[in-house]
Amino acid sequence: MLSRSRHKRHQTPSAAFSRPFANASAVRLPRGLGFEGDRVRLRRAGEAVLVEPTFTSVSEWFVALDRFASAPFVPEGRRQPSMPERTTGC
Repeated sequence: MLSRSRHKRHQTPSAAFSRPFANASAVRLPRGLGFEGDRVRLRRAGEAVLVEPTFTSVSEWFVALDRFASAPFVPEGRRQPSMPERTTGC
């Protein structure tokens, strides 16, 4: 299974199929599932292999994170219990 991470550039298909090249472990990503740049990060998650974009600089990484700045981190707000009162055992 090929999966894109949360760094989508535009609306893309959520799944597609491809075939490995000859006897190699290389797989060509179908159109619409590609990434900008010339490197990707691969990691195994159970039976799946995740393909994620890599960033060549910290500033690129922050620019990618800024895409999510308009969405609240916790949409419904924090529902955290109040802190208990502390008593000193003098």
